[in-house]
Amino acid sequence: MQRVSVFLTFALCVLAAIFYYESADLKFMILSVFAGAICVIYLFFKGENTAQSEAFSPHKSDKSQNAFLNHALAKTPDLAFLLVGKGGEIEFINKRFEQIFKLKSKSAYGINLDDLIAQIPSLSVFESFEALRRNSARTQNFTIKMQNLYFRLVVSSILHSGKEFDGFIVTLSDATHEKMLELASLERERMLAINAKSALLGEMISSISHQQRQPLSAILLSLDEIGECVQDGRIDEIYAHTARAKRAANLMNETIAAFRNFYRQDDKTGKFELKELIGELIFIVKAQMNTNAIALKFTSDEGEFKIQSVASYIRQIMLSLLANAED
Repeated sequence: MQRVSVFLTFALCVLAAIFYYESADLKFMILSVFAGAICVIYLFFKGENTAQSEAFSPHKSDKSQNAFLNHALAKTPDLAFLLVGKGGEIEFINKRFEQIFKLKSKSAYGINLDDLIAQIPSLSVFESFEALRRNSARTQNFTIKMQNLYFRLVVSSILHSGKEFDGFIVTLSDATHEKMLELASLERERMLAINAKSALLGEMISSISHQQRQPLSAILLSLDEIGECVQDGRIDEIYAHTARAKRAANLMNETIAAFRNFYRQDDKTGKFELKELIGELIFIVKAQMNTNAIALKFTSDEGEFKIQSVASYIRQIMLSLLANAED
């Protein structure tokens, strides 16, 4: 329709020029100039739109596409860039990408991504082109280490018309600073865990010493009594003192067994009775609390209180709570 209108306008321009030539009437000259100007303006804007559409068309030739990428991304100093076609062939790679992986200039053009992965061990995180394509519905992130530097690889899918897979865009950026912060955070967490275990060990030693002090004192007292009985000839009383010393020694043995079970490190999840665990805890800390004139009493409702968790973690948490309450 636009072409017909332009043709008719051009014809009007020619006819007006002919009539002006024959009649010398000024109005025909004005009409001819006006129609000619309309044709020129149309042709000018049509040429501009054609040039813009060719520049941004997704179906332009590979030569034009590579020229655009070379102009926009080839010399980008910070961002490494790789363009992979829908068949796995490398269509573009910028200088920064070549510098990082020590590739010869333009040596990777046209080769398959799998060949590049085999050539560069650091890119083995990709596994293969097909592995990337299977997960093309989402953006894929990888972190690689080269010498003392860390790099983040981001693989984004190119979808033609928003649906049809048309290749990948791979960008690579320096992530060393972020990785160092992450490693420092992990080291702090590790040191906090070590300090917490050291504090728990101190609590355990203190509890053991308080628990063993009473039966040890009973044994020493019984030995003194036995000695006095031998000196005074009260042989019939020796049996009672010996029995008391045996009970104290058995109590010490039970205490050691209780501590061994209580502080047993078991990271497996299991089902256990919470009231039994609390009873063990009270047995361990009560002597120390009594020494400090602190009364400790535990009450609960009737019935079982079985929970699914890691028993050693629950023990450590409860012991820390009681130690804080005691302080």
